[in-house]
Amino acid sequence: MKKSGWLYGADRKDLVFVAKTFKGYEDLLSRELLELGARDVKTLNRAVSFSGDKGFLYKACLSLSTALKILMPIARFSAHDTDQLYACATRLPWNEVLGDGQSFAIQFTVHSEHFPHSQFAALKLKDALVDQMRKKTGKRPNVERYRPDVQIDLMISDSEVHISLDASGDPLFKRGYRKETGRAPLNEVLAAGLIKRSGWDGRKDLLDPFCGSGTLLIEACLQHMQIPPGIFRDGFGFQNWPDYDEDLYTQIRNSRLDRVRDPQVSFLGMDKDVNALRKMHKNLEEAELLEVIRVEQGDFFHSEPPTGSGGLLLANPPYGRKMTVDAGSFFSSIGDRLKKNYSGWNAWILLPEEIGSIGLRPSKKFSVLNGDIACKWSGFELFQGSKKKRHAE
Repeated sequence: MKKSGWLYGADRKDLVFVAKTFKGYEDLLSRELLELGARDVKTLNRAVSFSGDKGFLYKACLSLSTALKILMPIARFSAHDTDQLYACATRLPWNEVLGDGQSFAIQFTVHSEHFPHSQFAALKLKDALVDQMRKKTGKRPNVERYRPDVQIDLMISDSEVHISLDASGDPLFKRGYRKETGRAPLNEVLAAGLIKRSGWDGRKDLLDPFCGSGTLLIEACLQHMQIPPGIFRDGFGFQNWPDYDEDLYTQIRNSRLDRVRDPQVSFLGMDKDVNALRKMHKNLEEAELLEVIRVEQGDFFHSEPPTGSGGLLLANPPYGRKMTVDAGSFFSSIGDRLKKNYSGWNAWILLPEEIGSIGLRPSKKFSVLNGDIACKWSGFELFQGSKKKRHAE
């Protein structure tokens, strides 16, 4: 791709990207980007902008655990109606983005009084692209809604039009290891952020007593062992771009794999549902973690901690569509079990907002959306003996 007509930095060494994430996860994503070596990191609304070269884009797509997608802005202009949008878009050299025979799709977000019908704005951009390509090459590119070769992102705010290429392809929460899910599965990016919010430093053993298909434990294990979360995917959107460098991607992929380390702690998943454990076993097999994460059938309310020296309990217990018992008594029973059997442990539990208490006072809590359910990610310190005596000591 040349830089004529596009928003490229000088000699393509200083590209600007935008990584999308969940509301409230911007600080986690910024930290990840800085640790990877990104430049010019700036926090936005549900997104973080940063700069880097083409190789850094490859590394970011492979390595970021709290990003939903990564966009590369390619054009920006002002338009007050769809005719202006079409006119400006037809002047862009789309043949530098789409190769011969490649398909495309347009995803769009429109917040503007000038464009009351957001889908029509996306259709006008599609028409401009198709007309320009047909004029330049004599061929009409195909629109493909599912798994297009090139995904184009349109964002309009007031009269400002932003056009980007989606470097991710499929959203980055689609890691590739989760072949089986239960009811209302936890989004992988959401799970990765919850683990980071817990402050776990990788020194305590982990237990998930409501493990389901295993997302929390698998994401924790990926972080602990420094396994790139994108390593299991079939591919990324940038691999269909005309300037994709396969040798560079292979080099970066191998360098990220060279960082993988052996586990230093134990991981245990427990669930009383045999079918859920079967699904988790399949996911562990796909993630090549069968020998790392231990799985047991068991009921949290009739079990003992796997270690007496303390550890970290992470849980996304049943609620909403997954709830088959009385919510009040169920969550108070969780609190009772933690108080009586898990002294010396720390616990982080994802609780729906309507659950006022489990009988324990959280030391920290964060608001998150699990799908359309407002929740609190709540942390509990389970002291040995009374809290008053502990503070006195």
